[in-house]
Amino acid sequence: MLQKLREKTTGWVAVVIVAALAIPFAFVGIENYRRPNLDFVAKVGEIEISRDDFQRRLEGYVEQARQMMGESFERRLVDTPEARRQLLDRMIDEALFRQAADDLGMVVPASEIRDEIMAIPAFQVAGEFNAEQYQQLLAMQRLSPRGFEQLLLQDLQSRALPQSVVSSAFLSDAQVDTFLRLRDQKRSFSYIEMPTTEVDAEVTEEALQAFYEGNLERYRSEESVRIQYLTVGPEQVAPVAEPSEDTLRQRYEEAGRRFVEPEQRLASHILIRVPANADAEAERAALEQAEQAANRAREADADFAALASELSQDPGSSNTGGDLGWLERGFTDPAFEDALFAMEAGVISEPVKSSEGWHVIQLREIRDEVGKPFEDVRAELLAEYLSAERERALSDLGGRLVDLILRDPTSLDTTAAELGVELQTAGPMTRQGGSEPLLSNPRVIEAAFSTPVLEDDLVSDAIELDGGVRMALRVVERTPSDVQPLDSVRAQVQADFDLQRREDAARAEAAALLAALESGESTLETIAEARELELKDAPETGRNAFTVNPVLLREVFRLAPPEADAPKLAKIDLGGIRFALVSLSSVIDGDPSLVPQAERDALRSQLAEATGDAEARALGAALRQRLPVQFSEERL
Repeated sequence: MLQKLREKTTGWVAVVIVAALAIPFAFVGIENYRRPNLDFVAKVGEIEISRDDFQRRLEGYVEQARQMMGESFERRLVDTPEARRQLLDRMIDEALFRQAADDLGMVVPASEIRDEIMAIPAFQVAGEFNAEQYQQLLAMQRLSPRGFEQLLLQDLQSRALPQSVVSSAFLSDAQVDTFLRLRDQKRSFSYIEMPTTEVDAEVTEEALQAFYEGNLERYRSEESVRIQYLTVGPEQVAPVAEPSEDTLRQRYEEAGRRFVEPEQRLASHILIRVPANADAEAERAALEQAEQAANRAREADADFAALASELSQDPGSSNTGGDLGWLERGFTDPAFEDALFAMEAGVISEPVKSSEGWHVIQLREIRDEVGKPFEDVRAELLAEYLSAERERALSDLGGRLVDLILRDPTSLDTTAAELGVELQTAGPMTRQGGSEPLLSNPRVIEAAFSTPVLEDDLVSDAIELDGGVRMALRVVERTPSDVQPLDSVRAQVQADFDLQRREDAARAEAAALLAALESGESTLETIAEARELELKDAPETGRNAFTVNPVLLREVFRLAPPEADAPKLAKIDLGGIRFALVSLSSVIDGDPSLVPQAERDALRSQLAEATGDAEARALGAALRQRLPVQFSEERL
């Protein structure tokens, strides 16, 4: 029982509750209202994915990462150009599936939308859906119930078709057998790992020049820019005046049940467990034990704690006399909870059946529902008010920055003067960032190298940085990418050329030795002896053997089986300018009949799910071919 309570208040459930609306916003495609939009990041058929829609999804993704990473969170690690493109691809797939579902006449019933909403933990109080909580949280996100239901409907529409594909996938017994034969296959082989090859260190200037000219793109400098920028943030916001007492009291009245301590009950129990698959006889025996425990607990001189230590089969509470502590609604099994909250203090219950078994409950004390008085929460209300007002002032300041940029998008001078902030310069920076921390921020990099800023010499949109800071920038100097002269990159060219020569020599040597093996001029034994190398044997080796180089093992299992008595010979690239020579002598398939039925069933389910996922991805790819998709990546 105590373990169940801990599971209710920790782990993923706690994350869901803390994240509040993170889950709906992280997975819902937000192409709301379907209004014409000339500022889209992508267009799928007639569905437009606006920059606002994309930004809101991105913030949901970043917030989830923040909660998962905790104190180690750094936005630059998760908000990358690659992550943004992957997120946009997911939104495009959702739009494709939603449009395809609509074309197929797939309809999401209103009851399913209602059930989804009522199941979201953020909208629940004491385990039950609460309409007031629902509306308050939506208001915090500037959403109406109708707007949120529309977003949820779009999410369900985008999931309907791929979920149907996944759920309909299945595997036959023959397919499972084929997989098991391959999974459990054993291969016997011998091999030599060749050492790295050394080459003559001296290189002529003509050879170096020729290599450089043949690989000019390797030695091209990155395009770089210098920027002029300004920032506004909390330091530009005037201190917030404290609200009146009436204002705080009004906020207290509007808080509803937020400051109400729910009814709690101090309880102990004795648990007689019943296995999930118990037959009627086992069920009856457990009930008789519970009834006997209840009768003993009601005796005049009974010590419930001692009985619980003796009889209870709950390892989490039996050592503490069955003590469950103070309980409130929504954190225990519904049947247990109903019985507990129907009891009077000091009473021993009749046996109560839950998913764990039979409980005998002792209600020791009742703590009535109590509302916190205004005086006890005044400090909290004041802090929330001041924080909200600061956020509002910051938002107003950011809005003013946007207005000033729109008024004069060619210069930051007027904007800086109007806001009373100093213009600064920084750089150089490339698309990989710069030496200053600000220049390594992915949003700053994207803004500096966006088409309007880089090509049209315009001021960027307002960029949101951490801590409520907003930034605007323009490029004041641009250095295009160019091939660097040999003398300035000579050391790099020399290193690249030496590496190429060593790789070519190693590859040529491995190819020559393989040819000698295939012609019969040499054997692995003679090659190993001549070069003083170790000839290694791997008899009947499985795919997951840890005694063989994993790169080598993977490639060996990709080789065609040997023919008749002739081994399969191959050279395998191990990476790092190293090669191996391999002689594969036999392949023995796994025996499906040795696999227990329970494992086969679990494997069939896993393979069916994987097959369904692959088929859903293939469907998404096919839909991309059927429907036109337009991109505006510079707006990401």
